[in-house]
This record gives sequence, C-alpha cells and structure tokens, in this order.
Amino acid sequence: MSEILTLRSEVEQLEAEIEKFSQEKQLASVKLNELKNQPDPPSQISESEPESSSDSESESQPAPIYHNHFDPEVARILEEANKVKKKSSPEETASILYENIFRFTGITAFPINKSLLSADEEVFGIRFDTYSNHERKFVAPHYVILKKIPHEKEPNHHRWSVFRHTLPVYIPVNEAESVLEYGQEEVDQSVVKFSKLVYGYLSQTQMKHDIFAAVSSNPDIRRLEKDLACHRVRLFLESGQELVIHCDISSVISAEVVGNAELSAACEAVLSTDIAALEGALTRVLGILRR
Repeated sequence: MSEILTLRSEVEQLEAEIEKFSQEKQLASVKLNELKNQPDPPSQISESEPESSSDSESESQPAPIYHNHFDPEVARILEEANKVKKKSSPEETASILYENIFRFTGITAFPINKSLLSADEEVFGIRFDTYSNHERKFVAPHYVILKKIPHEKEPNHHRWSVFRHTLPVYIPVNEAESVLEYGQEEVDQSVVKFSKLVYGYLSQTQMKHDIFAAVSSNPDIRRLEKDLACHRVRLFLESGQELVIHCDISSVISAEVVGNAELSAACEAVLSTDIAALEGALTRVLGILRR
C-alpha cells in the first residue's frame, strides 16, 4: 500500500510539472505574438564599421538558416548562431518524464516499422532497461526483436523466435529462446517468461558491477579488473596481495588469495554467498587481509 501511495504522489508531482510547463508555453506564445506585431526598428550603422562605397548598396546580414529537416542532433551542430543547447519544449519534457516512468519497469514492448518486411510477417520489439544504483542512472538499453514463425512441432500453430537483438555476449540467448517453444495456447505467456529471464540476467549482472564499483573505492584496493559479465574479478590490494573471485549469475562460487591456500579458504568461506550480500562480505574479507 505504501508503494502505491508513493507512486501516486510521484504521478501527481509529474502532472503538476506538466501543467506548469504548459502554462509557460502559453505565456511564451503570447509574448512571441506581441513581438511579431511590433514595427521593425530603423537600421543603424555602427561607428566602427567602414563606410560603404557610393556605388554599392549596403547589405543587411542574412537571417540564420534553421535546418528543421535534419535530425535534431545534426541540426544542433549546424546551427552556428546558437551555441547554447536549447531547452526542451513542455511536450518533449512531459514525454521524457513519462518514458522514464515506464523505464523503471525494466521491460517494455514497442511496435516495429514493418516497411522493410513482408506484409504477412508479424514482429514486435522488447526493450530492456537496467538501472545503475552506483551511478544513479539508467545504463544503455538492450533490444530484442521477436518474429512469429510456424511451430516446428505443431505446424498449425505459430511461436515467437528471436529475430534480432543487441544483448551482450554473456546472455545465453539460445537458452532463453527455448522458453518460446510452447504451444499456441501459451504463446503470450512464453514471451513473458522469456522477457523475465533475459531481464534477470541483465539486472543481476548490473548489480554485480555496482557492488564491485562501490568496493573499488576502498583504500585497501589498488586496482580492480573484471570482465563484462563479472564472472571473474581480480582485486589487487595495497598490501601486494591478489584476490580472485569467480561468480555465476547470482552468487560467488569460489575465491582465492593467490599464493596463500590458508587465506584462500578463509576468504572463500566468507564470500560464498549470494550477490545481494556480496558487498558486506567483501568488506569483511578486506578486513581479514588487512591484518
């Protein structure tokens, strides 16, 4: 109940911000119309400018060109007259706010432009958003495009398959796709299972990255190295010791202090835990190695 009340409060705040932006837009439109109706001031020549020759007419400075037909990012580069990034319109700001709300769910579906596909092909996209608690921002999203194909075991039925994706290499796409191989009556449910499975890999891996990023600021750690999936992490300590940790998707499976079997056993006993408790366990292990 408390979470629902919190969400309602946040939605009310967002609606209030949108209303404020709308009012500001209306006021700006009124002022713009007033300026358009004012007569143009007489042209003046600065004293610092050289006098124009009698046989040539003075030319006014041409108006800046606005490349409205370009991509917004390209237009921003081409418009030399305005070096400062313009503020978003109220509509754009509202759209961004609503998009960020949807991103917190982690999994969102979206339609695909079918102009490059056959008329009878059925596709849709899934977007996966993960949030970095350490950096306090969303990381780059990942996308999967699903396509409906005939079911291999039931020719009269169809199932979804992975058509294209931007998932990292450590995601077992083939394993995740296997849950899509269900009968027609379970097609929709299989997509839900597939999405949750992929998001589980992404969110658990991001949690490991956040934990090791937080621990890396410990003064006992000189350097930290990790792979993309945080399967193997090496901590080089100020004491000269090296701690190597191996993880699977949700827990620590082994730990080793290189060259010291006794300390390795002690550290592994502490670190053999799930990812949620890893940060506290790492802090305790660093204390052991400091002695």
